[in-house]
Amino acid sequence: MTSFSTDIDFDDYLNDLEDRSDPLLDEEVEEVPNFDKLNRREKLYLITCIASDLCSRMADKNDNFCKPEILEILRRLRQELSTREKESLMESLVGQLRI
Repeated sequence: MTSFSTDIDFDDYLNDLEDRSDPLLDEEVEEVPNFDKLNRREKLYLITCIASDLCSRMADKNDNFCKPEILEILRRLRQELSTREKESLMESLVGQLRI
């Protein structure tokens, strides 16, 4: 599997948010912790919680949570991919969300 860089400059990200004109974003940025000080597990937990929150907000009461094949893919990913490959896949999927 292709490896992607996992270096994320959170200061640049926060500065980008500060450059936006939305006052709510400006207030929220002041409350954001220094992500560089989080350990790896804390960062993964934060990603998990954010993803779970976004997923639950997208849920439609008449819609299934996900297609059955997604659960099979998840099972295989857990068994077959190394930690490094899972991180690369996660980064790739996040990149696709931005498109």
